[in-house]
Amino acid sequence: MPCKRKPKSISFVSSFALIVVALLFSVANATPATPDESSFSLKGDRELNLKQTWDKRKEDVRIGSDYLCASLTDYHILLVAHAPQWTLRIISVPRKMYIDVALKDWMRRGPPTGFLHVTSLPDWPCVHTGEVQFLNLPVSKFSMPYLMKGKAVPLKRGSCGELLSLVQGVPPEAGQIMDPYYRTPKVAGFPLRLHVWDFEKYADKPNPVFIFSGGKSDDSFDLQTTKAWISKRQPLPSVAGFKTTTKISDVWVNQTDVKDFEIFMR
Repeated sequence: MPCKRKPKSISFVSSFALIVVALLFSVANATPATPDESSFSLKGDRELNLKQTWDKRKEDVRIGSDYLCASLTDYHILLVAHAPQWTLRIISVPRKMYIDVALKDWMRRGPPTGFLHVTSLPDWPCVHTGEVQFLNLPVSKFSMPYLMKGKAVPLKRGSCGELLSLVQGVPPEAGQIMDPYYRTPKVAGFPLRLHVWDFEKYADKPNPVFIFSGGKSDDSFDLQTTKAWISKRQPLPSVAGFKTTTKISDVWVNQTDVKDFEIFMR
């Protein structure tokens, strides 16, 4: 009786070669992976540092996962707040004084010099137009449409300004604190750039962006972040040896503000 041949088994080397070929084929046909640049978050031991300019003033801002510290360099003032209450501490470094203000009160009233720049920008109806990269951060872009009888005109008819806001990875209270100072439109996140380029073009009847700006009506209005980087978390400023006060003007108003107030009252 003839003996049946057993089928030859594939050797280990041959099997390995087939696996390698299969892997190479799959890699060659796979879609290349791209870095995920659509998200941003702060670790507990890190903080986001921002250098900003607004109304020809310079600000240095530090944002942690649970705190904000903003240095208003031209005013020599520090704004400090942290979780869980987010009570705003306004510190005058030269006067060695400070005042604590509840967040809700600050959001309603803002700085005492706000009347010098009365604008309709905080209430401007912005339209979210997408997500973009700005200084390696994923930010939301908002356009400022023209208004007709107080209502937004479709963006296809043009816009008068644009706002970039960092919505991801930072506490919402950080933006709520800086919005009254920058007087940016009320959108989610932390304002990084605001550019208003058209003050006097109206869709219907005169509906000025600026009621009173203290400047020429053809000037642009800009908030700009010039630099952003992540660093190790730093301690918040201490007020040891400082006096407390109940009047915000004690820590805020400087000689420039007094001069502007006198001009305004003439």
